[in-house]
Amino acid sequence: MPGKTRTLLRKLLKVSMALAISLSLSGCNIGCWFAPCDLALEVTARVRDPSGAPVRGAHVDVLGHAGETDENGCVELNGVIHTHELDLHATALEFKPYDQQKPYDLYEVDIVLEPVTSAKPSSGTWKTESSQGSPLQCGNGTPG
Repeated sequence: MPGKTRTLLRKLLKVSMALAISLSLSGCNIGCWFAPCDLALEVTARVRDPSGAPVRGAHVDVLGHAGETDENGCVELNGVIHTHELDLHATALEFKPYDQQKPYDLYEVDIVLEPVTSAKPSSGTWKTESSQGSPLQCGNGTPG
């Protein structure tokens, strides 16, 4: 019996070590076994120039989820992310880029891209659904 118990314990140790190594290499923690570690990405961005006119065709990227703005200067980015910080980049020809990091939340971002000839940097105003008290809105007045 002691020989069988020892063999069983060795097998159990090998399986435990393999499981521990695979978990550490995958980046997941034990908490992910009981609750999802993934987060929903929902960002609506409105890109305008300094006069308030929409910038059509601006490229907006949040953690690899990217899109181009429509005729209203709006783009909606949705997906699944694995981080608790958002990193947004907005670019358009003949405008200065806008880059900003924020803690995870569901956002509407109102971006003003400054022309490359401007002395001012491009800027953005970040709003959450809870800070607005109403559904997120885009340039056309419909919920994002």
